[in-house]
Amino acid sequence: MMRPLAILLLLAMPCAATDLDSLVAEDKLRLRSWLEPETNIVVGQEVKLVLEIATPRWFAGGTRVSAPEIPGVVVLQRDVFATNLSRREGGDTWVLQQWRLEMYPQREGRVRVPRVSIELAVNDADAGIVRGSLLSQA
Repeated sequence: MMRPLAILLLLAMPCAATDLDSLVAEDKLRLRSWLEPETNIVVGQEVKLVLEIATPRWFAGGTRVSAPEIPGVVVLQRDVFATNLSRREGGDTWVLQQWRLEMYPQREGRVRVPRVSIELAVNDADAGIVRGSLLSQA
C-alpha cells in the first residue's frame, strides 16, 4: 500500500517554474510597455518607449534590452542601466526595472513598434534563479 501513496504524493507536489513564461503565467513576473506620449506625435518628436519589468522577489543578474529596428524611425538606447523602483501591491513589495528607448519618427503615417526582446534573470522562491528572455507587446 505504501507504493501507491508515494506516487500520489509526488503527483501532488507543486512544480517550480522553470522559465520566465511560467513565472509570468503564475503572476511572479510582469512586463508592461507603453509610449510617452501616445498620441498627437509629429515628425521628429521624441517618443519614449517605456518597458517595465516587475517581480515580487529580486533580479538575479544583468538585464539586456534589444532596441528594435523600425523603418522610418531612429531608435536610441541612451541609458545603460534601468531605473530601479519598488511598489507595494496588496501587502507585497514588488521590485521594478524601467527601461526607456527614445524614438524619433522621420516620416508621417502610422508606425508599428515591434516586440522588444529582454534578457533577464530573476529569483523565484521555488526554482531559484530563472534566466531567459521575454518579448514585450507590439
